[in-house]
Amino acid sequence: MQTLPINWLVIILAAGLRMVVGVVWYSDLLFKKKWLELTSQIHPRMQAGVIRAVVLDSVMSLLMALILSSEIHFIDARGALAGAVVGLANWLGFVFTVHATLFIYQGRPLQLIAIDAGYSLIALVSMGAVIGNWP
Repeated sequence: MQTLPINWLVIILAAGLRMVVGVVWYSDLLFKKKWLELTSQIHPRMQAGVIRAVVLDSVMSLLMALILSSEIHFIDARGALAGAVVGLANWLGFVFTVHATLFIYQGRPLQLIAIDAGYSLIALVSMGAVIGNWP
């Protein structure tokens, strides 16, 4: 069995990148207004627990970066492009399929699915590129 060399600096950088992408994606510059409109009943609850949400999101970002790093390592994807492709494959196989299922079964608005899944696409591809670029 292969051992997994963990480059914690890269894991932290990739997790931080995911958080930065989220801040920009859900900002006034991009999709904040539409996202708030589509989640109007969810938003007040989110404001009440924003610190808890950010802490948990940070932990999930670290976990996501760690898992993505292990996948990139085990398939020997070297370079930013190869890492980005692994991120894209993960998004397509796991994130997009879950969001599409939410649209189908829960009747969530397609625009909401597109905004949230789009964020995950940019985040995972970017994280993969960063992780793949380091040995």
